[in-house]
Amino acid sequence: MATGRDFVRQLRQDTEALMQRITGHAFVHETVSGRLPRETLIRFAEQEHHYVRGIYDYFAMCVLQAPDLDMKEWFIEVAAREVGYLGLYQRFMQALGVTPEALQRSKPLPGALAATNYQFRLAGSASPGENMAAVLMIEESWAEVCRRIHQALQTHYGLSAEAVAGFDIPPLDVQKEEAFIARFATGDEICRLMHTAAEFALIYEAMFFDSVMSGR
Repeated sequence: MATGRDFVRQLRQDTEALMQRITGHAFVHETVSGRLPRETLIRFAEQEHHYVRGIYDYFAMCVLQAPDLDMKEWFIEVAAREVGYLGLYQRFMQALGVTPEALQRSKPLPGALAATNYQFRLAGSASPGENMAAVLMIEESWAEVCRRIHQALQTHYGLSAEAVAGFDIPPLDVQKEEAFIARFATGDEICRLMHTAAEFALIYEAMFFDSVMSGR
């Protein structure tokens, strides 16, 4: 198996189909076309809330797991950015008419929680390389989903630019993530584990959207 930067390139090629399963998901297509029922959009908002509610604990675990200062600092920077996203996401739910009380009453769906549960597993009991490989895949898939649905949420669902600001994600710069992964990709066994982590992360992300669409 390739190592270093070659591993990163190979990883992208090998996971392209899984990535497209997310970015081309029915949820994305139906949102872009305006055919997604509003009740499904509300279910998405509720499940995203359950997905991210453990974000503080997750990033704390990532910082503890990181083997050196530069990776710890990177996770702290990302955590600060994600906390800002939570504030923006509140506007989205308010615009959909989802009250804090309704959000508390909403139930997380097993399929929607699978992704975040896997992330906690990686942060708690896998290697830093496995965790970072998954983080890269999740970052890129979510950013592309947001890019595709951002305008449609305004055009078809009457939401203001302020309400959907959390989906207006600037172009990603993943050079640090790639450098971290390349640093860990030193041999066949660790590369195999990182490859599996990246694949599973995308599979579980797709399950999130499957669950949103099916309601289970």
